[in-house]
Amino acid sequence: MSRHSKLLLSLLTIIWISYVFAILWHSYLDDAYIGFTYLRNFLEGDGFVFNPGERIEGVTNIGWLFFLLPLASIVSIPVAAKIASLILVLMTLLLAYLTTSKLFNSNSALRSAMVVLCIATSFDYLFFSFSGMETSLMAFLLGLALYV
Repeated sequence: MSRHSKLLLSLLTIIWISYVFAILWHSYLDDAYIGFTYLRNFLEGDGFVFNPGERIEGVTNIGWLFFLLPLASIVSIPVAAKIASLILVLMTLLLAYLTTSKLFNSNSALRSAMVVLCIATSFDYLFFSFSGMETSLMAFLLGLALYV
């Protein structure tokens, strides 16, 4: 695979991811909003609760919510989730390319590109990542574990 082909493929992948990201900008799952409420209450000093004064565990993605915490203290929580997800999706695609290049040896860039394209065109992966859920963080951490 030539350098120009790699560059073109990278550019098309970024354009595709940006397109899906833009389409899903206003899309959030109800589970994401539950977590956002917990995080909002935490940031406002009411504790990590859904309703202030009621101590009930109601989220399954505490790691994701605390991962968002620094950025959510600067921008709104939903925007923090969108920005973090976009960065994590792009970093996951890069890790997938690097990992498969290492596995297949560096002379098989076409195989690596096919793996990246399979991930980049997975609507479920992009939908759940860009809808406020922790999918992008989990995929990135899995990719990082495979790479290391």
